Amino acid sequence: MTLKPEQISWLTAYEERILEAIIEKGSVKAAALELNLSPPTIYNVLYRIRTKLIKSQNTVNRINVYKKQSNALKRLLVPIKRPTPEEVKEEEEEWEW
Repeated sequence: MTLKPEQISWLTAYEERILEAIIEKGSVKAAALELNLSPPTIYNVLYRIRTKLIKSQNTVNRINVYKKQSNALKRLLVPIKRPTPEEVKEEEEEWEW
């Protein structure tokens, strides 16, 4: 089973829609008009997103502290490289009975 990026996001669809509107329109005020929201509502959502970002950064920092203390964790907690479709096909061909 392959996860799509939207399946592993910590952002809600509402938060993503607001971020996309800000990118598209170029400002909070224009995004608020587009989405029929008030600018303070947009700022509240941005505050929640910043809070999530800080929590995520703190988690990464804590994991890195553990990794510095253990060679085993350095080896085990490496970023996951997702195989390309070609690599998956090659591996499947190798395992065919």
